[in-house]
Amino acid sequence: ASGHPSFVVGRSLKSCYTSDQPFSFFGVQLGTDMRLAPTCYSIKNNTSRYHAMVSWRFEGSNDLIKWTLLDQRLHYMHNSAALKALTSPGGTSTWGVDKAVFNKYSRSGFNCFRIVQIEKNADGTNALQLSGIELYGHPINPQNWGYEFKTKYFFFYMGFWGFG
Repeated sequence: ASGHPSFVVGRSLKSCYTSDQPFSFFGVQLGTDMRLAPTCYSIKNNTSRYHAMVSWRFEGSNDLIKWTLLDQRLHYMHNSAALKALTSPGGTSTWGVDKAVFNKYSRSGFNCFRIVQIEKNADGTNALQLSGIELYGHPINPQNWGYEFKTKYFFFYMGFWGFG
């Protein structure tokens, strides 16, 4: 592994990757009193065009034990537009959460989220490289967030809790 895990939640383009282990992941925790019903998420590639993640799961949890699948993407090596965004140094791509999943969890939300690499990356290893995760959605209990919300949708990119 390389880079500090907090690099994944900042705005700067920094190098951070896991060891070469299957099902490597990066995750964020909002805090025990903060929950978000996500509508979409963005991922930012590392500083390199190599080792791009091409198959992953986006998951939510409230206890770091039971994880709910929010979105899954497979084999983006064969989608040229997505592959270009995923392999460009600092390339960012945004992906939606399935509407049925959002509707099911729109009142409860989650306080933990993770991106899990579920197959080897574009270079054939299990090392997960990311330089950013951004979350968008509906705050469930905005009174606990310490912000005044002017809309019902929210963007969040802080609170890293660890990587696998």
